[in-house]
Amino acid sequence: MELLLVITIMIILAISAIGAINPIAQVNKGNDAKRKKDMGRIKIAMEDYYNDKGCYPGQVLIDTLNEANSCGKNVFTPWLASWPCDSQGKPYGLAVEAAINPPPPLSCPKWFKVFTKLDNKKDAGIPQGWTTGIEYVGSFANVYSHSQVNYGMSSTNVRWDEKAAPSGCGPGCSSHGSGDCNTADGIPPSCSGDDCYLGSNCASECQFTCCNDGHPCD
Repeated sequence: MELLLVITIMIILAISAIGAINPIAQVNKGNDAKRKKDMGRIKIAMEDYYNDKGCYPGQVLIDTLNEANSCGKNVFTPWLASWPCDSQGKPYGLAVEAAINPPPPLSCPKWFKVFTKLDNKKDAGIPQGWTTGIEYVGSFANVYSHSQVNYGMSSTNVRWDEKAAPSGCGPGCSSHGSGDCNTADGIPPSCSGDDCYLGSNCASECQFTCCNDGHPCD
């Protein structure tokens, strides 16, 4: 009986220790740390590319870097010898400045963004209220929803968490009420309030405070 009591106590202590350590949370924390480190390396490589070329990579190269079969390969040399992906073999989401009415894509993008999804939903790097408000981030050519990403980095001239328009929004700006939006594509309109939409689609994901030459500016 005494032996059984000791064994029972040891089992209880072991279960309590496992619960306190929370191995799943520790694994997730390690995966998130790798993701942040990888994205930091990508950011440095992108800036090195810009310093050499005067532009960020064009859409063709971005599409290649967004493919899973690019993981661990020399697809971005000499700026990054082995292209990183997360611990699950999933590529990080890249987006660069892109024309909202392709073709052709911009030949000289002036900003970039890179995204991932952290396991720890309480990470300080995830914007407060991430699951509400902004519905999509990225660029017209590479757009990501809130369910796909929650953390990112970018060039210094943009914010990674700026709202982006999905392809269904179309070019040009229009008003569906009292706002002042110009419907002519390519003409920077004077917009005020939240009544301006990209294209004629009045869906919420196409609504922006301002539109400029077919690009949202908020």
